Amino acid sequence: MASGRYYAYSQGYDKDPVMGSLRDVQAALGLSVPPSPRTTKSREASKTQGMSTFNVTLTFQHPAWDEREGLLYEGIVAASKTEANRKVRAMAASYGQTYCQGRIYLKATKASV
Repeated sequence: MASGRYYAYSQGYDKDPVMGSLRDVQAALGLSVPPSPRTTKSREASKTQGMSTFNVTLTFQHPAWDEREGLLYEGIVAASKTEANRKVRAMAASYGQTYCQGRIYLKATKASV
């Protein structure tokens, strides 16, 4: 709805719809309810222990005119430079940025705080 409330006909169209927040409607439908924001933050904090933040520059063998200095991926959280490079390589491939550009070169540097 335009008011930010959600609804679903969980018992069929001849019954009244369940209305409320997204969490309420998902619970009424029996779907998995996403964790609360507090839980998500604590999970992210535990996942990032021992991790570092890297900035990774992706350069091409045959760059376009506007890609000569490479593409910068900032804020990659990983345990090592190798892992950061792997993540960026996968992200660039999913975005279609590695197509028909020749070889790609990745350089990870530790982000300054």
